[in-house]
Amino acid sequence: MVMKPTDSSDTTKEISCRVTRTLLMYVRENNGGSLGNLLEGLALDEAYLSDPNHWVSHAFLQILYDRMLDLLGDRNAVYKMTLASERYRSLGLLDTIVRLIGNPKLVYSQAPRYNKLLKLNGTVIIHDIGDTWVLLEDRYHDSDQKTRHDCDYTRGVIAGIPTMFGLPEADGEEIECQVNPDRYGYRIWPDKPQPGCRGCLYRVSWSHRIKPPFWIRIFRRRQYTRHAIEDLQRSNRLVQQKYDEVSRLAADLNETNQKLVEQKAQLEAQQAALITSESQYRVLADNVTDVIWILDLATLKFDYISPSVERVRGFTQEEAGAMSLEETLSPESLDHASAILAEELAQDNKAGVDPRDPRRSKSSNLTRTGHISGLRRPCHSSATPRDTPRSSWASPATSRNASRQNWLLPPAKPNIATCSSMDRICCAFTT
Repeated sequence: MVMKPTDSSDTTKEISCRVTRTLLMYVRENNGGSLGNLLEGLALDEAYLSDPNHWVSHAFLQILYDRMLDLLGDRNAVYKMTLASERYRSLGLLDTIVRLIGNPKLVYSQAPRYNKLLKLNGTVIIHDIGDTWVLLEDRYHDSDQKTRHDCDYTRGVIAGIPTMFGLPEADGEEIECQVNPDRYGYRIWPDKPQPGCRGCLYRVSWSHRIKPPFWIRIFRRRQYTRHAIEDLQRSNRLVQQKYDEVSRLAADLNETNQKLVEQKAQLEAQQAALITSESQYRVLADNVTDVIWILDLATLKFDYISPSVERVRGFTQEEAGAMSLEETLSPESLDHASAILAEELAQDNKAGVDPRDPRRSKSSNLTRTGHISGLRRPCHSSATPRDTPRSSWASPATSRNASRQNWLLPPAKPNIATCSSMDRICCAFTT
């Protein structure tokens, strides 16, 4: 059977699975022991719907009702199903408690309380009661939610209560109906209640003159007591199982929480170490005589330039950082760096190519006065690793109003730049 993912709306706490359990048992009994396509494509399976501790939404129950009627070809299946719950004892402990009361009148008088064990989307109101009759109302909180199937179920409950004590079914007459006539559909009952009222009002009567022999009643009471004890024992075992399950989940949750605490402590320690390292780097970068750059290769803008750039090139830290590469590099250096970048991109993700291995190249830089800054020794460049594709390059900068003259450094003392497969480049050069 294909199951759909469970929808939280299907398990809205409106209808007890005591009702769906009865429905499943009735379908099996009247369909050759098979559920047919009753649950096909639904999110809840037979195991869930047979557990009296579970709940379903009213809308989900209506789907089961409609499918049951189609499957069995019986318009009165909901009423008959409800009467059959007395034979099935499908209400669990509730069934045993009701039987132990021993009197239909007492059961009817406690109907509002028992109703809460079967549905939470409506209430039952006792307007008046006598020894063999009762005037009760079944009222849904939302009138638009109620259907003919709900009325048939209520009729079955009302009629079936005396049968739990060996008496004939009760006679029920519906005086008022909460379902609007345009939504009710086909009516199989002879009474004609006033439609569209606040609730469904029933006048119920039963006979207590026909009673089984005294010895049968005594035997039945002992049988009901034994069943009650067995139901309580089953409930106790279920509670113990649920307790054990909750205990295991609590232990797992505690273990997971402890791991999260440890991971948080490790992360905080790493962050503290990173802050310390960055602080130390900042002190170093801001105070060395070499010029250090950090270039964002996605935008080709400078993230950082050390203050020493002003001594070397004549620009302030802010002015140098605001320059573009076209404004920064001489034409020869820009063309040369672009060629190196293309070569490095072609090597991207190739086997045997270490993306952390920097590449050095010559480049020229200009000062504020438009002259090439005098370089005295090679520089060293390094990259800051990132998880982005290799698409980067870096080299020293030129100044605004830069001279376009061609000028070459002495071969023995070139300016060095690095080409690396990172998205941030840290480049240092000296003069």
